[in-house]
Amino acid sequence: NGLAAAGLQDLKGKGWILLLLTGYTAKSRTPDWLEYPDLTKGACDYIIEKGFGAVGLDSPSPDRPPFVAHKTLLPKKVVIFENLANLDRVIGKKFLFIGVPLALVGGSASPCRAIALVM
Repeated sequence: NGLAAAGLQDLKGKGWILLLLTGYTAKSRTPDWLEYPDLTKGACDYIIEKGFGAVGLDSPSPDRPPFVAHKTLLPKKVVIFENLANLDRVIGKKFLFIGVPLALVGGSASPCRAIALVM
């Protein structure tokens, strides 16, 4: 699983949100803007196994068709936050993450206002 190989094997996720700074933001306004990292099935299984309640990334999506991350995480009630900005500004800091979606009736996704309150 790619996350364990990256040195994250000791994370304790129960009730926490895993935020991943992939470096995508630097590509977002270039011809390579469609080249973003995917979460593998192994990474998604790791997120579920560790008990994370949500995962957020700076990329536009955690996956592409056939949407392995969405099909693995969402049925396990793991919320996905996409296109997060300024994650580099909270590295190494203690903060409270708040992701406030629109209140859509019958919707399955929504833009959100993502906030990091640095302690």
